[in-house]
Amino acid sequence: MGNRWSGGQYSVVRAIWGVGLIVFFLLFGGSGGWDFSQTPLWSVPPRFHVLASVLFCAAAGLLIIGLWDRLAVWLLFFSTPWPTDDFWLSALWLPPLHFMYVVHFLTPPAPYGSWAARGRPDPAGGWRFPRLLYAVVWLYIAAAALAIGLKESLHPNFPVGAGLAEWLASYRESAPWLGRAIASWPTPALAAVSWVMLGLKLGFAPTALFARLRPAAWFALLLAYGLLGSVFFLPSGVALAFTLMFAFNPAWASPPATQPPILIFFDGDCGLCHRAVRFAFAEDVDGRFRAAPLGGETFRAKIAAERRKGLPDSVVVIEEGRLLTESRAALAILANLGGLWRVAARLMRWVPKAWADAVYRGVARVRKRIFAAPKSSCPIMPPHFRDRFLP
Repeated sequence: MGNRWSGGQYSVVRAIWGVGLIVFFLLFGGSGGWDFSQTPLWSVPPRFHVLASVLFCAAAGLLIIGLWDRLAVWLLFFSTPWPTDDFWLSALWLPPLHFMYVVHFLTPPAPYGSWAARGRPDPAGGWRFPRLLYAVVWLYIAAAALAIGLKESLHPNFPVGAGLAEWLASYRESAPWLGRAIASWPTPALAAVSWVMLGLKLGFAPTALFARLRPAAWFALLLAYGLLGSVFFLPSGVALAFTLMFAFNPAWASPPATQPPILIFFDGDCGLCHRAVRFAFAEDVDGRFRAAPLGGETFRAKIAAERRKGLPDSVVVIEEGRLLTESRAALAILANLGGLWRVAARLMRWVPKAWADAVYRGVARVRKRIFAAPKSSCPIMPPHFRDRFLP
């Protein structure tokens, strides 16, 4: 199963996952939901629970930054309790969090954006999410949704209607205000909610067989599990939502149909500008970008002398003949990378341009005090990237 995952996108999701694990632990650990005596392969005595908590959070921190993360996921695997009494997760032979620890261990190491990838000449490092492993993630989610849906539908106490109202009543005190509000809905409304949720779970696997329907199936299931996790503080919903993050296909948000190449003109004496170019090349799956220094031959040939006046001395982008500066240049780079970067660009376009430009100019003023000046005017790149640099 093909995908457009890049190292930087994976690092973003990995960091969100690590932060989520810490939040997950703080929410459910303090209420007795994190029982270290139920961890895989060994039982942690109560007197060592504080040490186990520290180790768990430290391992999640290593996962966030991408340092020694292979060791970290095994520590997380053996310190995450096995959910033996969860109605939903007991239908699975391998719970979602433990499954994702195994998946991360099997992905190639050091994607762009991880601590382990810092300073290497090739920012991308040839990283790709293996097609077979990505297909396994989808198969697991489909099997999990189907198993949980069947268990719910065959269970004599499946909470429909009044039963759902009784089930939700136990969460009214611990759930946020939205969860308490939903729990007080009339019985027919709760019955409809329960059947919709069941339909999403049972219908996910057959729907996912059709490539065009996968984005809708993925989003619907993420919404369902996210609702369970965030509205009712259910560990099962949060865990399954984590797993769904890795099933996202960046190809669903492909780059706009602009005519490449897209030119990035950068300040050769700016360390942050060098990092921006390395980021663009590392995440550019399709080879859409070319880069050249401000003031160089290409810059003078592409931009008339009268238009050069007043241009910022950081980054300038030319996209299909349009000259873009400041925040709009940054958003153009993100959008043309596609995937999660295009999603981020679309969200950031909601910020008023004046505000975004003000933030850009603020960062530009201090960039040379924060980031060391590079040793050469061109970023360090491997040979296969050098033909994408213009004079």
